[in-house]
Amino acid sequence: MKDFPTFSEAVHLFLMDTKLTKREGTYRFYAYYLSRMLPKLGTLALHDIKPITMTHFIYDLKQVHPFMKAATVNKFITVFKACFRFHMPYPFRYRKLKEDIAHIPLVDSQTISKIFTYYRQHLNNPRMVRNFLLYALLLDTGLRINELLHVQWDDVNLLQRSLTVMLSKDHHQRYLFFTPATLQLFFTLQQRVTSKQGYIFIDYQTHQRLCVSSIETITQRLMKTLDIQGSISPHKWRHTFATRFLTQGGNLEVLRLLLGHHNLRITQKYLHVSHHQLQTEYRRVMDSASHRASTLNTDDSLPSIKEE
Repeated sequence: MKDFPTFSEAVHLFLMDTKLTKREGTYRFYAYYLSRMLPKLGTLALHDIKPITMTHFIYDLKQVHPFMKAATVNKFITVFKACFRFHMPYPFRYRKLKEDIAHIPLVDSQTISKIFTYYRQHLNNPRMVRNFLLYALLLDTGLRINELLHVQWDDVNLLQRSLTVMLSKDHHQRYLFFTPATLQLFFTLQQRVTSKQGYIFIDYQTHQRLCVSSIETITQRLMKTLDIQGSISPHKWRHTFATRFLTQGGNLEVLRLLLGHHNLRITQKYLHVSHHQLQTEYRRVMDSASHRASTLNTDDSLPSIKEE
């Protein structure tokens, strides 16, 4: 009979393969959630882990973390299924928990205006122009931050206001576009830097490509300088781009291609954020109609509940 690995051994081998074949972010995602499962499941043989075992794990997890959201619990299920399928000739069948429609965090227009106004006051500083261009491209393209940091000068076509993304989650090439205002930022940055080769977003002291942690530092300093209370993380700019694109009449399938999603189901989550626009438009139309109707009635003409 074939010997099956323990869950701990299975995780180790699975993460080795993930490290070699997947993006760093994917590896960290798997490693984090699988490591949290090891104390409970680590010594069990992989083929002995059944759906009832997973139910007990989730029950115990919720006992310790009663306010843990279904979306978080589902991440444990997702990573376990991926690890299981890597080793076994059949999938692990387990239904995910029903998730509430998530509120998608955005960078509001007032904050965007505040940031861009600040950077426009420092266009003689190459670092400021670089940072301005980074946020402008996040808003124009919805790129993941790691994708944007890998964009090189040769990937940009200024005449067509487009850029080519070679690094993406599904390893497919994508073509994206930017606005005339962002084009001017490219011209401004070209005038401020000595080299127009290699990566666009570099540290001007080391001449090395900026990393994600560098952007986190830049973001934190910007928040402190401008006294911004809410998060303005790069992924929020991605959400903001997607929401604006749909709100202004963009096509959902086109958005899927721009964001680099492998299926439309992932992109459809942005449809839910239009609730605010629906509410605003409803009140604009119906509240004004209600106001007009109220002018045709007086309080005396309306029957009271007691009278009925």
